[in-house]
Amino acid sequence: MELVDLPCFGRPSRLVWRKHRWHCPEPAYPQGSWTIIDTRIAPPRMALTDRAGRWVVAQVGDLGRTVNEIAVELGCDWHTVNDAVIAYGEALLEADTERVGAVDALGLDETLFNRTGEWRTQQWCTSIVDVGGPGRTAKLIDIVEGRSATKTLEWLDDQPEPWKRSIRWGVLDMSGPYRKVFNDGLDHVRQVADPFHVTKLANDKLDECRRRVQNETLGHRGRKDDPLYRARRLLTKAHERLDERGNTKLTGLLQAGDPKGEVRTAWHAKETVRSIYDITDPVVAHEFVAQLGLDLQDESCPEEVQSLGRTLRRWLDQITNWHEAGVSNGPTEAINGLIKRIKRIGFGSAACGTTGSERCSTPAGPTGTYSRSSNPVDPAEIRSAPLPLRSPAGRPPMGTLDPLVTVAVHPIWHEYGTTTPIHLFRRTPIRPLTRTFTTPSPRSSGDRASVS
Repeated sequence: MELVDLPCFGRPSRLVWRKHRWHCPEPAYPQGSWTIIDTRIAPPRMALTDRAGRWVVAQVGDLGRTVNEIAVELGCDWHTVNDAVIAYGEALLEADTERVGAVDALGLDETLFNRTGEWRTQQWCTSIVDVGGPGRTAKLIDIVEGRSATKTLEWLDDQPEPWKRSIRWGVLDMSGPYRKVFNDGLDHVRQVADPFHVTKLANDKLDECRRRVQNETLGHRGRKDDPLYRARRLLTKAHERLDERGNTKLTGLLQAGDPKGEVRTAWHAKETVRSIYDITDPVVAHEFVAQLGLDLQDESCPEEVQSLGRTLRRWLDQITNWHEAGVSNGPTEAINGLIKRIKRIGFGSAACGTTGSERCSTPAGPTGTYSRSSNPVDPAEIRSAPLPLRSPAGRPPMGTLDPLVTVAVHPIWHEYGTTTPIHLFRRTPIRPLTRTFTTPSPRSSGDRASVS
């Protein structure tokens, strides 16, 4: 059989394994014949050698190279590389039994996964993240299809009860479905509203008020010479970041384009909401937000400000719990960025006839269960022999497979060093190198390897 091996001399190479087929003459034996399986050379049903598979998953997972780029370098199909990344990646996750452990703060957030169908329908997913906290590192626990409460609650039901009981804080971005997840699935958890999204809500209400006043006073959407349109960036900017010139400009534009003072009131409400996170005492913060929610609902305030006040009252406990927990959904947003990076690495998956969620290797939850049940890579071997990432110069170690199974290497590698390959530049297509390996038979004296 022919296996895809590491590139050699700047060219794709193939390792030819001459297997012996064994036959049992006993009629009672259910399996009439079989071939040798040696995972030191290649896992069963894999088109890459073991060292090539380890190198591929290090290049894609650690260095962020695309699957398509690796496939071109190895001279094989995109699916061959991607299948190896999924197999070795899942074996790595299963071997790392202590990857998740106890979680103190659990964060939920949605991210756009892909677009499918003729109308490019958006497919969302939910990231379940250990957001860490003081002295802890954030970790991605799992990815759940959709952004509704149903799928996430089903995932929580599959997790062990002691692990769920260890969670103290649930971080979310003021989302109704995720609030339902914590209320129904983790009712003992104290919810924390992400500070960024609270401030963003105040800015959104301010922007809605500005656009409404713009239409009421001038009868059209904002244009470049309109006062409120010119002030749109200054309004959402933090007040302490405005210099004297910016503050004077903002005051003049509001006087010119806001005759009733509604936008000014919304701007003051936004700045007051931002000051919530300047308070250090949780009790004082709770009283402040409770009173602020009532004050913003006064009839003299614009309708957008009244809506903001009602939201603050509805999410009062979640907003003020931040002053005790000190955690946010920032690590979850960062994980979402890494998810999009993985999607870019999997360049070519849109043409393979499956959805992105079926082609991506997602982490397992605390139970250690996986969707793929027939992984050819044994996690025990990964645990006993970690992946060799790369040599100091960034090149994979050439000519090494195992102390008992060696492949002959051209002397030029020893002369120039294993980390400095010689690239051959030709105008004509280069045929892949072929390495021949023969497994020992009862009549042979040992292993034989050659490079042709």
